[in-house]
Amino acid sequence: MKKILLIFILSIFNSFGQSLDEMDLTLIKNNILSYRIKYLAEIYKSQRYGMNHECLLPQYGWDLRLDYSLVKEGYKNFKGYAVFEIDNPNYSYIKFIDNVNFIIDSSGCGFVENSDRIIVGKKDKEIIFISGMIFKSHIASFFDLSIKNPETFYNFISIKFVNYNFQNIRYKKQTRKKIFFECNTTYSNKKILIKIDKIDFDLIEITFPKINKMVSIK
Repeated sequence: MKKILLIFILSIFNSFGQSLDEMDLTLIKNNILSYRIKYLAEIYKSQRYGMNHECLLPQYGWDLRLDYSLVKEGYKNFKGYAVFEIDNPNYSYIKFIDNVNFIIDSSGCGFVENSDRIIVGKKDKEIIFISGMIFKSHIASFFDLSIKNPETFYNFISIKFVNYNFQNIRYKKQTRKKIFFECNTTYSNKKILIKIDKIDFDLIEITFPKINKMVSIK
């Protein structure tokens, strides 16, 4: 009864007749939680975000809450894929009460900036992780990128880091191994430096102002 109810609530059908089924959701949840443990664990030591160690993994009987919706515009490069925007509001978890159709929603786990938008794509049984605070898939092959024409990277950068709301992306320079771009965000006018590897375009390093270094994951 619990599984049927969960699938009924969370499944969303798109124009291809596909949906995010229970297996897809488990894969997405595992990616989100694994990324948090590896890259976000340190922030739990800070009281700034109002979190504790219990927020890293669901406690017994609880499940990671995911809200999501089908995205119909902005991802034309991913032909044949249904694209979904995922959110885990306030890092909350849900729990079903046995034998009744009632869900407990547990919040109070704080919030980390730029963690509220995760983009995934689905084609048949394949899931690709496009953007957000997750272990991302290689997506450069979906774009017509050319080192000789750096402007071809603008949309690629914007989509791969959609959760950061990069604005005014612009080419800066090239070296033997890297292509350099600059941009701003909607929450800051300070320059953000983007370095893209010339061999593996999905290997990107981003330097934020007042933050030593944050490296995106392939």
